[in-house]
Amino acid sequence: MLISTFIKRRILHIRHRWIGYLTSLLLIPLALYFTLQLSLGEWLDADWLFPGILFIMALMAGMLPLWGDLQRNIHSGFFDCIAASPNSGLVIVMSMILSTVLELFLRTIVTATVLIILIGNMPSVLPLLGTILMAALAGLFGSSLVTVWLFAANQRSSHFFGIFSTLLFMIFASGWMIPLENYPEPLASILTWLPTSQLMSAGRSLFMAGQFTDWIWIMAVAETVLLIILSGYLFKKVYSR
Repeated sequence: MLISTFIKRRILHIRHRWIGYLTSLLLIPLALYFTLQLSLGEWLDADWLFPGILFIMALMAGMLPLWGDLQRNIHSGFFDCIAASPNSGLVIVMSMILSTVLELFLRTIVTATVLIILIGNMPSVLPLLGTILMAALAGLFGSSLVTVWLFAANQRSSHFFGIFSTLLFMIFASGWMIPLENYPEPLASILTWLPTSQLMSAGRSLFMAGQFTDWIWIMAVAETVLLIILSGYLFKKVYSR
């Protein structure tokens, strides 16, 4: 199957960079926690920060490894070979994204474990698992954005600035580190409709209250599916020539 090919490629990349991978796996959540705790801890408690750090790690795991993998292969002819296969563009893009899911869950679970040790308080299992799932969905949304960005850009040599800017925007504009209530009211009303804001609202209400406040996060899932479908269309449009 095509997805197994992408998974094997991803495992091979990790094996060649395993020291840096393990280092980032442990040090990034530690750095995020201590930085945010020192800078925002006076206003925000650890339970409020927990989902935010989890979501940041999930989004980074969803966007950056996939971007790096695709960027390395844009000019190698790899995509042209894949496009020549009988697989549809949607199947190809889904295989690319799903090949990073295990890594996405691994990073999110390791981050949750590190944070539990730092906070010294074990949350209830079901709310914790629900929050991890919401964070993983945010990471998948980031992955779908990366594929749309790369294929819509039609093989331009550098996409890092755009990807990094999008990453920072979603982190700061989705209520992950700064409560949306701190923004001006008209802007806050707009930001609450971001898919990443919807997922965070669900994750934080699960983690802190043990229940969903609403089901608007399903819209974020639907938007992710639409982005993946658009990526499949763009892939075939760019490479089937």
